[in-house]
Amino acid sequence: MCRFLARKHRGHAPMTHEEISAKSGLARSTVVKVSRMQRWDRLPLTTIVAFSGACGVNLLAPWRQLRFWRKNKLAYLGRGTPQQRKMFARLLAHINGNAE
Repeated sequence: MCRFLARKHRGHAPMTHEEISAKSGLARSTVVKVSRMQRWDRLPLTTIVAFSGACGVNLLAPWRQLRFWRKNKLAYLGRGTPQQRKMFARLLAHINGNAE
């Protein structure tokens, strides 16, 4: 989800792998791998913090992002792949207490 929400210029254009790599200090190949992972339970915490921070998501204090996601969900849902839209919809349902 972090990769899906990674935007430059206040939410308009998506960030590239290279931009996330430069901002996080991670190798581009690591950014690509982490972007495709559905679970991060085997990733080092330093990688998770660097990747999510570069994407503009603070996983330790998510309420600001959650409020933004709820408010702008239609804009984000239209920008992702079908798999990303499905994960995003499940996340919002879980946040709102309507989990499957």
